[in-house]
Amino acid sequence: MGLRQEVSELKSLMEIDPKAVKASLKGFVRESMENLKREGIIIGLSGGIDSCLAT
Repeated sequence: MGLRQEVSELKSLMEIDPKAVKASLKGFVRESMENLKREGIIIGLSGGIDSCLAT
């Protein structure tokens, strides 16, 4: 297998399906709320520009 083919295969493995991710996260949050008997949640997100490392 050549390097180009390996890179191509790696890229396809790293592709993200936004609709599938949304559905998965939505289901996880809903199920967690039901299991914990909660009416609301607070979600904290990280990963903005301050989390990047530039060289």
